[in-house]
Amino acid sequence: MAKGGRVKPADPKPPSKRNEPIDYGRQPRDKPAPVVDPLTPRPRLFVALVIVFAAWMAFLVFLYFKTIHPHRSTAPKSEVALVAARRSAAQSIS
Repeated sequence: MAKGGRVKPADPKPPSKRNEPIDYGRQPRDKPAPVVDPLTPRPRLFVALVIVFAAWMAFLVFLYFKTIHPHRSTAPKSEVALVAARRSAAQSIS
């Protein structure tokens, strides 16, 4: 074998035995493709879905204000801060 060279395979890849084109299920010429009617608009169904979506959004906003919004972090009142400062000072002295 030569330095840094590649070894060529002895037999190249044999040619494909399939010479015919692949049939992917074409429609026969005597049978036309089925005609499908387009979807019709349904205004009542649309209105019902909009109402359900709006109710769902209102419910999610209700849950936000019921659970997350009231529990926001706030700074402690000045009286609480003074008591905490006194306790920490008393603990550091002893």
